[in-house]
This record gives sequence, C-alpha cells and structure tokens, in this order.
Amino acid sequence: MKQLDVLQKAKPAIEAAGYDAVVAVGADNAQYLSGLPFPFLANERERRLMVVCPARGEPLCVCPVEW
Repeated sequence: MKQLDVLQKAKPAIEAAGYDAVVAVGADNAQYLSGLPFPFLANERERRLMVVCPARGEPLCVCPVEW
C-alpha cells in the first residue's frame, strides 16, 4: 500500500458521509491515516499525537509543544 492511498480514499468518503473532517487519535491511527512515519514513536508510544484529515484541504498533525 502506498503512503497516500489511505488519504486518497478517505477524503471522498469523508465528504460523502457529510463530515467536515476525521480525527485520528493515537500514534497507530495517526500513522495509518497520514501515511507518515513518526520514528520517535517506536520508543515513546504514550506520546500524544493526532491527525486531522479534512474533507477538503491538507491534513494537519497536532502534537504537544514540547516536541
């Protein structure tokens, strides 16, 4: 599976469902939805992380300031 496959499939599905966005909370979910590697999560699974995927526009990664 290519990294962008999930996003390319998610965006039309989000819009078709009538949602403005989908929020993936947690490291595994954020990595899956975004398709991005977060190498620091290998050792620190408890760190807070979320990805917001809007129906239109670019996805956004949200993480604490201390990173």
